[in-house]
Amino acid sequence: MMAGLGGFMGRRVGVPVHPLSGLTFRLFSPALIFHSLLTISITRDVAVRLVGVIAGVFFLVAMASFLISKVLGHDRPTLAAVALCSAVANSGNMGLPIAKLAFGDEGLKIAVVMYVANALLTYSVGVTIASLGTSGTVKQAFIAPFKVPAIWAAAVALTINYNGWHLPAALEAVASTLAGASIPVMLVVLGLQVLERVAHTDGVRDVVVAVSLRLVGAPLAAWGATAALGLSGITQRTLILTAGMPTAVMASVLAMQYQAKPAFVSRVVITSTLVSIVTLTVLVTILK
Repeated sequence: MMAGLGGFMGRRVGVPVHPLSGLTFRLFSPALIFHSLLTISITRDVAVRLVGVIAGVFFLVAMASFLISKVLGHDRPTLAAVALCSAVANSGNMGLPIAKLAFGDEGLKIAVVMYVANALLTYSVGVTIASLGTSGTVKQAFIAPFKVPAIWAAAVALTINYNGWHLPAALEAVASTLAGASIPVMLVVLGLQVLERVAHTDGVRDVVVAVSLRLVGAPLAAWGATAALGLSGITQRTLILTAGMPTAVMASVLAMQYQAKPAFVSRVVITSTLVSIVTLTVLVTILK
């Protein structure tokens, strides 16, 4: 509904998508990462294993998408777009409330860790994947994450946490307010982007591949990774559940920023979100 309102206002008022997308990339999203890392609290041992699962799922799904793209003969932009859609999960504005609904406060705590780790992977490896869709070299693709504001925001937040420092109340209020604005702005950007590029969407086959990897392949990978690392109970079930979230809106922002077939990515975001109404219902029922 929020994306739809964004698209409606874009058509009504003629709002361009690029400036708002740039603000999301450079301001709102870094604020969300910064604020989340300042407020999170979990033991080091659990955090290490959780991050291991999250990173494992991210890389397994991305590698699977690369292999499938090679078999299907995708060009470089399509390969990057499919990998981005498959690996980048909506673990924030969908993952957090659904984890709390299914497993309460304990599930929410695990989901927060997954959200932060996924965000860091998105702004590092995800940026690398997205930039592979451009005409740049592989070296430029690996340098790209170091030019992303969210990575530096994460570094500053981790430094503050490690040293036990506290932000002045005014700065904390600014960070919190910008972080709270980020997800609504992302959804509006999605609506504007779909409106601008809806006539240039790609074929159904590639959408099915990306959606299947995101909604089915990722939870299966999470199940294997949690079992391998000895995680069980609510921790394991929450990780599997949040791994099955649809493609994140941020994938559209990255695709727009690095021209990794943004129309295709927007279509996958919408399709995976709609299909996840069914797949997440099944997944919650099984895990409960």
